[in-house]
Amino acid sequence: MAAMISKNTDCVKALLKLGADPDGQAYANPAHSVEWKHDKAPLTVREEVLSDTIGMYPAELVKLLRR
Repeated sequence: MAAMISKNTDCVKALLKLGADPDGQAYANPAHSVEWKHDKAPLTVREEVLSDTIGMYPAELVKLLRR
């Protein structure tokens, strides 16, 4: 998640190429996720980025995580 927050596309591409799991838990503490609700499982990195409604992540990064 730190690489996504840094908005460093090259870093994210490299991590994905090396096997980083975009479907892993986004935050060690799920309460840091804006979308987290107590009755739901914590968001994954992919869910967190794709649920962005305020443009926090550049389109190029969002595109990397779309299936």
